[in-house]
Amino acid sequence: MAAVSNPMQVEKRDGHITEPLVQSKERLNPSYGWRRYHSSFYLFGGVSFGCASPLFFPALETAATLTVAGYLFTFGSLAFTIADATEWWYFRGGCLFDRPNCVDAVDRRGEGETMGDGVNFAISAVGSFTYFVGSCFFIPAIANYALGSDIFALGSLVIVVAQVAKLVRAHRSVGLDADRPATTIDALAGVGGLFYFCGSWPEPTATYATFFTLGGVAYFASAVVMQYRYFVTLPLPPEGTTTSLGPFLPVAV
Repeated sequence: MAAVSNPMQVEKRDGHITEPLVQSKERLNPSYGWRRYHSSFYLFGGVSFGCASPLFFPALETAATLTVAGYLFTFGSLAFTIADATEWWYFRGGCLFDRPNCVDAVDRRGEGETMGDGVNFAISAVGSFTYFVGSCFFIPAIANYALGSDIFALGSLVIVVAQVAKLVRAHRSVGLDADRPATTIDALAGVGGLFYFCGSWPEPTATYATFFTLGGVAYFASAVVMQYRYFVTLPLPPEGTTTSLGPFLPVAV
């Protein structure tokens, strides 16, 4: 999911992450407005998934709770999609729709690494959108749990692949200790995707609900750590910094 595990070289002082050695201040330190926008959607998705998943336990399963769960998953996965698309827009390395910055990034990092940012975050956005499509079939009015579960499993698998790729790329470039909160965000999102993949069966059961609940807890924990990273461990953005909110809301804050 939407974590910010940047394959950039960083250093730490007094337990806080300082300026990057290979990327601009704007890339490492998005504005507070951008951080609030991105992390709020991600947190809404984590809360929605966390609250919806236990409702599939047979003891709680009623027409009303299934309706609530279906809508929570649908709106939560839509929030994840917005968060991931926003992150992709920001960390695409300038190689899409921003060619001059891409040239600057290539000079310092190499084209393969720069393109890797955009591709990796794009995969996360595709996984979240796949969640959204599958979640629609959890809504009782159009319920098709077999189809919805298959699509949800596919989305989970895509998320797992994206998160593992982020961790591998971070390990190869700067090491997983360079930004521990980011590593935790990515790892928890990957674990959440794995649990949802394991629980995506055609019909809700207690085991299905257990896997889903564990997945929801992992996503929620990932979202909480993101709040900590954005507002505690990241350095202050440069004075006057504004950041584009992305493809869905093309303004800067």
